[in-house]
Amino acid sequence: MKLLFNLKGWGGGLVGAGILGAGAALAQPLSETRIPCEIFIAGGGLGGVAAAYEALQLGRQVCMTEITDWIGGQVSAQGVSALDERPLQRENEIFPQGYREFRRRVREKYGGDPNPGKCWVSVLCFSPQVGHQVLREMVDPYLQSGQLRLFTETVVKDLQIEDYQIRSVQAIRNIPKHAGVQPENRGDLSSYFLDFYRLEPTEDWDKEILRFEPPPERQGKTLPWVVIDATETGELLPLARVPYRLGTDGESRWEPSSKPYRDPYCTQGFTYTFVMERSAVPQVPIKPKFYNDPLHGPYYSFEHPRFNFGMVFTYRRIRGQVFGFGEEAIRVGDQSMQNWTWGND
Repeated sequence: MKLLFNLKGWGGGLVGAGILGAGAALAQPLSETRIPCEIFIAGGGLGGVAAAYEALQLGRQVCMTEITDWIGGQVSAQGVSALDERPLQRENEIFPQGYREFRRRVREKYGGDPNPGKCWVSVLCFSPQVGHQVLREMVDPYLQSGQLRLFTETVVKDLQIEDYQIRSVQAIRNIPKHAGVQPENRGDLSSYFLDFYRLEPTEDWDKEILRFEPPPERQGKTLPWVVIDATETGELLPLARVPYRLGTDGESRWEPSSKPYRDPYCTQGFTYTFVMERSAVPQVPIKPKFYNDPLHGPYYSFEHPRFNFGMVFTYRRIRGQVFGFGEEAIRVGDQSMQNWTWGND
């Protein structure tokens, strides 16, 4: 869920405090770096970057935070870099200008190849790293000029709300203590996720406390101040005390559903993406001990007879040489990004 709200909340003091619970941010006074901006965006996924890019082109001053070290969400850090559009959009080029520019630049990275991955789930599959690089290049002029301030490995901790208005946003920028360790070698985000929301330094992370707030008045006029929740999980909704619902709606005359009633626990299944490559020498896989355990597996499955291995490999292929749907279309060096499971696709 993405929510755009302009100075809206439920009123009443400081709402806190991120994932560690209310009041955790108020234990002691903190030294904060105050940062004014016209538009604050929490979350640097594809939606957050799109909002920032449009605002920047309109001349607005933008601050954006992102929990990972990459921007782009689905087209980069989340590992599902296959653009998901409707055929009508593609046939008639019904895309926003910025998104059209992104598609063009991705293809340009591959020498103009319209579908670098030769996948069949989309007309454009590509490396997640390329997705991140292209978006950074698109916003780089604004970063250089200072119109955009981007804070990666940064999370929102709390909101200051007064008279139903979001007056400021407190965030924590996490700075790795081991400077020589590259982001890809720091381990899974889940292993230090909770550390990111702690105000005090941890074994691996130093902290910078940031306070985003409206720009000062100019010539007696109050400048715009907009807060956008573009996080992948709607993190600002509970902090702002904005009503929200989870799960699946029941079937109605307007909405088809698998159930006649609303189910708050029914969501789309999570997947863990990984890349596999066709190698010249066959690899011998080691079967995990828990593979056949009903509590943990088996989870390697094709729920329809037509989904053989060749179909699955070429489905979300991000590096390909020959377009096709079977084993005959797979070449040495081809790479496929997998997020396949019956709980999702």
